[in-house]
Amino acid sequence: MKEKRKLNRLIIKLVIIGVSILSIWKIVLINTEYSQPSIEEKCMGEVIAITPDVDLKVLSMRIQSIDNINCDEKTKKAIKEIGENVKVANIEVEIKNQGLKDNLIKIYDWVLQNKVWSNGINMELFYGENEKNIDLEILLEKTTCKKIILPFLIYDFQMKKSQWDTLNSQDFQLVLEHYPVKKIVKMIK
Repeated sequence: MKEKRKLNRLIIKLVIIGVSILSIWKIVLINTEYSQPSIEEKCMGEVIAITPDVDLKVLSMRIQSIDNINCDEKTKKAIKEIGENVKVANIEVEIKNQGLKDNLIKIYDWVLQNKVWSNGINMELFYGENEKNIDLEILLEKTTCKKIILPFLIYDFQMKKSQWDTLNSQDFQLVLEHYPVKKIVKMIK
């Protein structure tokens, strides 16, 4: 009986060691197969290529209370239901298609972040801030330029009080792409 227990424990230990070795091997394999992305950084006001034919330039960024945003009361109420203390970071960008064909730009996965917080574009405010024919997939006709507003919600519960109090002086980054090249625009003031 004792020998059977010892044998069972030995088998369990060997299985655990085998699974651990296979897990480590798989992690190494994945990390060598998919390397870390290279980083392309620009600052606000500089041009960054979204595609070979399409460029983006961040014109401005301002953080203000939701009460100062031009949107209907129903939208404000819905936003405040999530959290009463909320601010909006509005980023004005200019997107230029310099190519000789139409280009479709997908902006729904663009993210604004700082060291402790990140969020995507708020769709309700996006549609309220921009022209009626602007969508989260923007069709840019050849040799055209569009200015759009990207609104991002920032709630106080998403960070510490000290970070909330110094929100306007923090460094933000607009992340346009994550892989294979991480494209970032720094919101340097």
